[in-house]
Amino acid sequence: MTASSPPPVPPPPPASDWIVDPVRDFACYRLIDLAVAALDATFADQRLGQDYRRWLNDAKPKPGGRRTGAGRAAPVAPDVKRTPGDRVSMFELQVWRRDHDHAVHVLALPRRSEFLIAVVEEHFRAEVSAVYDPDALGLIMAGLESFTGNRQEAIRVARQFVEMIDGAAGNDDTGPSARTSGSAPRPAEETGSDPLAARVGLIVDRLAALSPERSRNGIPTRDQQFLAANPDALWVLRDGFVGQASTLRRSRPRTVAAWQIALEHQLEEIRFNAERGHDWAVAAIDRYQAELVTMARRSDVDLETWQALVIALDRAKIAIRPEVRAASVELASGAAQVPPAGSEIIRSLEEIVETGGGDPFRIAAHLFDAMAMMPPDFAQAGVSAIGGAPLPALRDVLPLVLLAPEATYRQAAAAALEQMAAEKRLTAAGLRRLITLRSWLPEAERRTVDQAIRRARLAGVDCAPWPTGQIRSLQATMIDGSGCQSVLAVAKDGNRHVFAGILIKQGFGIRDVMAERGLSRREGDTMLADVGAQVLTRPVSRPYLDGMIGHALFTGVEAGRMAPLALLEVAEVLGAADWRAERLDAEAELNRLLAELPADLAQPAGAARAVQDSGGWISMADLTGSWFEDDESVREICARHRRAPKKAAAAVLASVLEPRRAIWAERLVWMALWAGGGTAAATATAPGLPRWYDYALVARALYDGRPLVEVPLMAGIAQQTVASTG
Repeated sequence: MTASSPPPVPPPPPASDWIVDPVRDFACYRLIDLAVAALDATFADQRLGQDYRRWLNDAKPKPGGRRTGAGRAAPVAPDVKRTPGDRVSMFELQVWRRDHDHAVHVLALPRRSEFLIAVVEEHFRAEVSAVYDPDALGLIMAGLESFTGNRQEAIRVARQFVEMIDGAAGNDDTGPSARTSGSAPRPAEETGSDPLAARVGLIVDRLAALSPERSRNGIPTRDQQFLAANPDALWVLRDGFVGQASTLRRSRPRTVAAWQIALEHQLEEIRFNAERGHDWAVAAIDRYQAELVTMARRSDVDLETWQALVIALDRAKIAIRPEVRAASVELASGAAQVPPAGSEIIRSLEEIVETGGGDPFRIAAHLFDAMAMMPPDFAQAGVSAIGGAPLPALRDVLPLVLLAPEATYRQAAAAALEQMAAEKRLTAAGLRRLITLRSWLPEAERRTVDQAIRRARLAGVDCAPWPTGQIRSLQATMIDGSGCQSVLAVAKDGNRHVFAGILIKQGFGIRDVMAERGLSRREGDTMLADVGAQVLTRPVSRPYLDGMIGHALFTGVEAGRMAPLALLEVAEVLGAADWRAERLDAEAELNRLLAELPADLAQPAGAARAVQDSGGWISMADLTGSWFEDDESVREICARHRRAPKKAAAAVLASVLEPRRAIWAERLVWMALWAGGGTAAATATAPGLPRWYDYALVARALYDGRPLVEVPLMAGIAQQTVASTG
């Protein structure tokens, strides 16, 4: 790597040139992404971090500078807008070159945590300013300082540089990163990726520093983005967890737990990519499970560590393969066909109750983890034994087993609940949960639950009242391009507060649920504000929350997917007695909303104007920045028209978006409801954002079959799809 001053960057174009358009915005986003990747890679190298700190502690360098470590002082280009003190010098920490004249320079300013990333290319030049924390490896803020040249080239080259930098971080000289090339990520031991391992180690260290209650949801956004951009970190995390768990499980449990949480997070991220049709992600999941079977025979991996690797799959909602379960049986019992003894089952249940600390939701979560490791017969026998076990804590746990992912376990739980109800051993809280969960189950499984409820009533079991729930704040994020939306709440939780988040996915149901309990109100409000600083959110009404949760439950039940266990826990804290699986008909909701249109918009001219104005939404990055398609069909089209982006966009519009017209129409209906459609909350829409009727009118145009080329929003989504694929 050669240390040199970057050539002067020409001044920015006139203000009149900076009009709102997708290409300009995507160029800006990609250049900021490049700047962040460059800073992350720079400070993952501890030597460069030390050079930077020494330079900051020295006196201000003189013009012309002196060499310090790998970098040197670099004169500021005269056209760069800086304070007089900045004009003395900057410090070049790192440079990546594609050839002699084309490079990315990372320059430190004399003020702590301030940097300039200069990109010098044949067809464009740019400067990105950034405030970045080198210790936490996290971006605080960034902006495009200047740009001149071809923006389409900037989008393409920025992506290539990011791939180059990520590849260098992993010592992989084979070309683009695994994520963009479609190949399976290479394990760390094959790449010799010391910088990647160092960065992953820092992420885990920061996670371990959090309290146990906060660590599970404590991975900072920048760390999440780094892990998402580096899927081969999976192998670093797996091997790191195995090494740490083997030596530090008792002496440093927080460290081991942090490695496991990060591993589970990375598996979940890879599952997201597998669901979007990325072949490399499917291959990574296949490889992880195949290597688990091999690891089961290794003497240096103990049973507890190996089981944690399997549980990580289950928590990431990845289906565990039969051969992995068989290996678990072999390790745990030595013979898969030996039926479990009753005393062995009770002993296992006692251990689970002790681990759960008396909290029925924690006990159930540990039980689900254990069932993922057990042979099916053993697990089913364990569920059946819960009803008659001499363990009072399990009486409130059995109804929760109705949310187990395996139908056979749910059926065993329902049968045991019927017997328990007849013997008047079902608790009042258990009956309330039974009644609530009935509609969360597939239709075929409700009959036995109905019988259990009826028997409990006949036996005189009282039903516990629902907690009242005191919601302090209720917000929801916009719906992103994959159809995901988070509903967020801060609520009173006894003498403390809870911060709850429910992730809903269009066409899937309830994707995930988290709850941070035991918070002060200030802590809960801070967590809510942190989310609002990262993604567009707005206040929503309680009926909106209940309607969207009910629809998501219905969607999941229809597909045979059970809601997460934590959803019932959150429902009880929020006092959500009305959460039942009930379908919302999107087109019927749209017609209801359109009946309330202002008079001028109800006319054809008003509706046409609203549809035409939708093209401007694409410039609203917070709102529509993620509105693009991403799957194999898109990548195939973009590869076929690599040098003709307009043709690629037209092909995406015709071959990808047209078949998904109804999905986008439904998404816009949900956006109309999110924007307060039909309620007084509509006035709370942020200035500059579309109103509820804007979303509704575009949705109507899609349902009515208007050609997509005549809907500017959809044309913009096609352009963004091409630009995001690169």
